[in-house]
Amino acid sequence: MEARGGISSCTCEPFRSRIAARGWFLGPPLDAIEVYLDDTKLIGQATLNQPRADIAAKYPEYDNPNSGWSIDTFCPHSVTSRAVVTARACAKGAVVRKLSRSIEFVTHIEENLNALWQLPNEVEFGGQPTLTPPHVAGELRRRNVRVVETRIDVDDYARWLDEVDYAKNYPGYVQKFPRGPVLSRKTSQHYLAARLLDLQAGQTYIDVASDLSVFPDIAETRYNVGTAYRQDLQYEPGVHGKTIGGDAAAIPLPDRSVDTMGLHCSWEHFEGDSDAGFLVEAGRLLKPGGRVCIIPLYMADVFAVYTSLGAWQEGAYGKAPAFDEDATLFIREEFKQRCSRAYSAQALCDKVLSRCSHLYDTAVYYFTNHLERPGCPIFALLATKR
Repeated sequence: MEARGGISSCTCEPFRSRIAARGWFLGPPLDAIEVYLDDTKLIGQATLNQPRADIAAKYPEYDNPNSGWSIDTFCPHSVTSRAVVTARACAKGAVVRKLSRSIEFVTHIEENLNALWQLPNEVEFGGQPTLTPPHVAGELRRRNVRVVETRIDVDDYARWLDEVDYAKNYPGYVQKFPRGPVLSRKTSQHYLAARLLDLQAGQTYIDVASDLSVFPDIAETRYNVGTAYRQDLQYEPGVHGKTIGGDAAAIPLPDRSVDTMGLHCSWEHFEGDSDAGFLVEAGRLLKPGGRVCIIPLYMADVFAVYTSLGAWQEGAYGKAPAFDEDATLFIREEFKQRCSRAYSAQALCDKVLSRCSHLYDTAVYYFTNHLERPGCPIFALLATKR
């Protein structure tokens, strides 16, 4: 019988770079259905043999109740407004039929805009808050926060980079973060965090919101820490070897069982009260004299939060993240982030430090020569358990 098929739907969520398509095929048994963008750029292979009762009822002569196929995946290619998806049905190494359909772009921007207007926050589209580091440092001191003005030892940093040798030891990481400002931003955070935490042999270290970071391996191989845990919300909940899944404000380890904790370019994304909640939890976990380092500590002259409306569906669909009511929201779609804070001196003190002042001696480190190496942080927070 004649091979038949079609693409029932094809959508793209541009802010997540995802393409979803579903269709059907009737004909010879297939090896695969390969899905392409504009018939030239491979997206991936579809899942076959899915139920399609509607197609079985329309074409009973094929006696196939499972003619459906679908794909829902990240698209590694740029998708234009006139893009077309092509599905190639392959049997015995040959393409037996091509199916094509234009892409329908779907976003949740309209719903999220409606939610945005219900918030009490001041909103700016595009732009960014001003940051005057000497002003921020002065405001912190005025609020009795210890500010340590220091310089990055550029020569020592260069030697450290040669010894760690990211290209040789972590080629996948270098591929993810190409050489230049992006990789420099990551490596400078690692270097400074190791210095501030004073990592020592035999310690227990937790890399909080670790994702795919190589820093736990650096801690074990270069500094000989006893155990370097990786913790992240996206990991399987619970403790599994040296991997800890779940909320950073509720880490299932015993009291006073940890020596050091580090967060690299992650704390600013903690929504609601979880930024302060994490520091309270760290105070439970750390031994007296233990340290937690947050780097970079993103600051601004005013309390600001960057957000991308197109990323809101990554959390509770159609709902705004738990924004601080006194923060100005800067809508920046290119960031693809639900929430990224830049604290003012007042916000840092009132929202966070006041809640854990009984637990720590805290210091904000101000790297006055940060411009000497691209990507180096301006501020870091170091909290030492009393």
